[in-house]
Amino acid sequence: MRKYLLKFEKLFVLFKTYNVDFALHGDAAIYMWGVRKKIRYLDIVIDFEQKNIERFVRLMRNMGMRIKANLNYKILPDFLKKREDYEKDYIIFYHRRIYPWRIRLWLRDDLKNYSFVEKRLGNTRVPVISLENLIDFKRKRTSLKELQDFHFMRNLLSDIFLKVP
Repeated sequence: MRKYLLKFEKLFVLFKTYNVDFALHGDAAIYMWGVRKKIRYLDIVIDFEQKNIERFVRLMRNMGMRIKANLNYKILPDFLKKREDYEKDYIIFYHRRIYPWRIRLWLRDDLKNYSFVEKRLGNTRVPVISLENLIDFKRKRTSLKELQDFHFMRNLLSDIFLKVP
């Protein structure tokens, strides 16, 4: 699975090149914390400040990412400012030729509300939502999959605290 995430290394470098403030969230973040997970989407949260939105939109457009919703890049910055009105919790970006590049941008969560750490992936460092924040996020979800993730992470966190003197 680590090989799978290494396919995103170039994407993470581009995020840093464009100065997009982001962090991994969801299954990819859980995997980076050591829990074996199948990753369908690269879940991210960004800082929804105006300049960061513009950098994110420019990056997605320049990479040739498509939006899996009735949105286009002209209206995307305004949409992201008023994201609370959208009925879904996220929007999906995908690339037609580069299969694993499917990004799920969480709309209800702002990077400012999370703490994160940088973890090494290949030759780059990637911001990852803290384990405590991931546990809180999963606790609010009610599906069986989310509850299983919550129990795995809680056990992982308790193991970490037991090893710390």
